[in-house]
Amino acid sequence: FIYFASSNERISKNFIFFIYILYAKTFWKKVFFFCAIPSMLLTAYGAKKIHDKEGHFDQSKYVEYPYLNVRNKPFPWGDGNHSLFHNKKTQFTPGIGFEEKDH
Repeated sequence: FIYFASSNERISKNFIFFIYILYAKTFWKKVFFFCAIPSMLLTAYGAKKIHDKEGHFDQSKYVEYPYLNVRNKPFPWGDGNHSLFHNKKTQFTPGIGFEEKDH
């Protein structure tokens, strides 16, 4: 049995598909504006609140344990004693300490 759709039926199927696409577009637009953006803003607010609560990194409270900052072989860049994304204020360097002191 082979079914041949008439041109009117084909137009109505295309119209229904077009309406479905419009509905899907508006649905995902609403999801973005009413779910995604507010959740990102709430997450950013919570992260900022936690960051403000923790305060400033205190270098004087740092305890140098023997199992931290172990260098079995030097890094292949720079002087070999600093990691690739080294932060002079917050990362302890073995043998040197903190390179920039807190003010």
